[in-house]
Amino acid sequence: MIARTKEELIKARESIEETARKLKLFINPKKTKILRLDRTFKFLQFKYYLASNGHVVVRINPKTVTRMKRKLKKLSVLFKNDKVPMDKIESLFRSWIRNYGRYMSQL
Repeated sequence: MIARTKEELIKARESIEETARKLKLFINPKKTKILRLDRTFKFLQFKYYLASNGHVVVRINPKTVTRMKRKLKKLSVLFKNDKVPMDKIESLFRSWIRNYGRYMSQL
């Protein structure tokens, strides 16, 4: 959630916790944080930060790109040994780039 004041976020968290209790769900307090947006933070393999114009910018975590590069290198070896067809590798990469491509930073 994004709000202008910390008090709004505290009230919202309390409301969410109350609703969760009614549904017999548990919210882990160690994993629930209230942070300022002036610092970069990671959530679900994405990095979020506040741009100078006030927009929240979402970028892919660089470790996710590195992990995909390693996977493609391993698959290229399997392809050379005729263990994996090229269309499987292309399908994997196309689906990955479709999900993450728009979040990649322009270098």
